[in-house]
Amino acid sequence: MKKTGIIALTAMLLTTMTLSAQMANVQGNKPTGKSFQKRELRQKFTPQQRADRMSKELNLTAEQTQKVKALFEREDAERERVRAERQQMMQEKRAENQKLMQQKRDEHQANLEQIIGKEKAEQWTKTQQAKMQKLRKKRAYKMRNMNDSVPTKPMKRRGR
Repeated sequence: MKKTGIIALTAMLLTTMTLSAQMANVQGNKPTGKSFQKRELRQKFTPQQRADRMSKELNLTAEQTQKVKALFEREDAERERVRAERQQMMQEKRAENQKLMQQKRDEHQANLEQIIGKEKAEQWTKTQQAKMQKLRKKRAYKMRNMNDSVPTKPMKRRGR
């Protein structure tokens, strides 16, 4: 009798811990975890502040401190330039992909009209648009409720 009680108590404890861990991770789209929190809280130090800190810790001369500061400034400028180029490239690639996808959709629509006729193709398009609108509303509703820490639906158990 004691064995079954202990086993049942252990199973309940493990289930509770698992559910609480899963619910802790459901907090919107923000990543969680210590590394993300550290990155978010980390201050951005200026090249001067970094050079001063290095100077204090390593007992650098004034000349060395100035050279280190200049190095940090050059590296920061280069990093910012690369970041801006990458962002511009991503925007251009996104625009290019959107154009390509629009061409594919137009080609698909033209082929569909050839096969089933213009009226049925338009009817199909309207049906698909209605489904997409319904899906967008459902997704928007879920996104609004995602900010709550408690899930709206109970979690399903696997394997049963």
